[in-house]
Order: sequence, then C-alpha cells, then structure tokens
Amino acid sequence: MVVLSFDDSIEEKPYTDSSELACRHYDHVLKCSVKGINLLTALVEVNRMPLRCAVEFVKKNLWVTNEKSGKQKCKGSKTKNEMFREMVKYFAYKCRFDYVLADS
Repeated sequence: MVVLSFDDSIEEKPYTDSSELACRHYDHVLKCSVKGINLLTALVEVNRMPLRCAVEFVKKNLWVTNEKSGKQKCKGSKTKNEMFREMVKYFAYKCRFDYVLADS
C-alpha cells in the first residue's frame, strides 16, 4: 500500500526580518499569529517506509488593503489549498498511491 500524506507546519523565526517567506502566519495550535516560515510537506509511505518527497514554501508576496480598516497586509498569490491540489496532481503522474492523507 502506498500512502501520500501532507502536513503544513510553521518554523517560528521571531527575530528574523520580515520578507515574503518569513512573515506572520496563523498557527492553529497556538491559536494566534506567529512570525516564521510556513511550509507544506509531502511524504510518501511505501510498505511502512516514509520518504519525504516535496516541500513547498508558503510565500506572501501580495499587499492587499482591508476595506474596513484601511490597513495593509500580506497575502499569498496561491493558497495552501491550491498548492496542495497542485502537488497531488503532480504526484498522480509520478507514482501510484492508494490514499491521500492530510490534517484539517
């Protein structure tokens, strides 16, 4: 059985200068926004042997203005959901897998 699993995580970098890679992301575990690098990792497990096969970094490269408050904030050109779907589509051509797993 071949399983393709995905996980997103945040590597906290509180003292790093802000950039499109190292910026504020919402951490669902801490229930607050933290400064760091957000990444989406793909793992293929074949016969209980896990192999990390891809990493995509979430980049916030667009500035948008909130209509109500007038404040500017960073936003990514692609959502994590879009990145996830692109990675699944890519791996569908590269290998056969029985299941796709991801957390909520």
